Amino acid sequence: MNLKENTETCNGSLEGDPWFERELVCPRDKSKLLHKGTALICPKGHSYPIVDGIPVMLFIDEHPTMPKAFQHTISLAKQASEDNVSLSNRAYRGVHPFVQQNLITTCGRRLFSHSKGKLTSYPIPSIPLPPPKYPGQEMLDIGCNWGRWSIAAARKGYHPVGIDPMLEAVLAARDVTREMGLKARFLCGDARHLPFRDGSFEVVHSYGVLQHFHKDNSRQAIKEAGRVLKPGGISLIQMTAKYGALALSRQLKYAFRFGTGDPGGFEVRHWSPAEIRSFFENAIGPTDLFVDGYFTILPQPGDLSLLLPRHRAIMHMSAMGQSLSRIFPPLVNLADSLYASSLKPL
Repeated sequence: MNLKENTETCNGSLEGDPWFERELVCPRDKSKLLHKGTALICPKGHSYPIVDGIPVMLFIDEHPTMPKAFQHTISLAKQASEDNVSLSNRAYRGVHPFVQQNLITTCGRRLFSHSKGKLTSYPIPSIPLPPPKYPGQEMLDIGCNWGRWSIAAARKGYHPVGIDPMLEAVLAARDVTREMGLKARFLCGDARHLPFRDGSFEVVHSYGVLQHFHKDNSRQAIKEAGRVLKPGGISLIQMTAKYGALALSRQLKYAFRFGTGDPGGFEVRHWSPAEIRSFFENAIGPTDLFVDGYFTILPQPGDLSLLLPRHRAIMHMSAMGQSLSRIFPPLVNLADSLYASSLKPL
């Protein structure tokens, strides 16, 4: 993003929303934050800029999950704050340009590469959460990117709080939800260092995110999800499984490319169903697994109109397998994409 092209004033306020000051804590030490000027500052001096009303709660530790994205957001936020320049894009027509260009990173390169830049509407999925207990129940969406799942939750009656390390994605998410007349909050942050008090949310959701982390980072993020859940709260987190047809073929390719160790970078990691259940139960609480998809990851029935015929056939086969898994539960073990649904004990 070229800051010189946008001469609007950067908004270092929290846009009159006291929620951020009340609920956010320092992601490093979980201490209370004070809003000073265009930043949130903790008693130990850790400072987090506010850019266009978006708190940027990132810092770089020894093993960032997305080093380039973290550094880019931190640099972009610092420059925007120092130059007092807005990053918001309010001049677009139709589908937001960030969504047009980044569809494949959120929905899958294999399925959506031909749709890049050609969207006429937003591909919003159906989120498999129960209805909110009350209107406006808050839900944390970890790794929200441009807000696809946050929008799905808002349409269901939740008040989502989306967090992602990419500032441009978070700004797009806010633009799109406002365009749709929906209520949501967004901020930049790290899934492994959530800037929220213990027990802040009754519902935590994540999709298509933790599968890309080194497993140690995934475990840290899952523990954080459990920490910010209230007792009696639920988490719904998608993970990439190990024994599906697509998973086995990918792991074979990895063996040739990377050997038997971790593939590194933002490659997909695979978890056995037993491994998923065991860790989620230890980190959060009793956990059930159910199928998200076969022969593909990130499958959503609502995306069918955007897919090529061969990919539609895969989606139909995936839906059939999903239905069969409800009749014959052992088929869960052969899925490529699984949801882990966990309940934090009271």
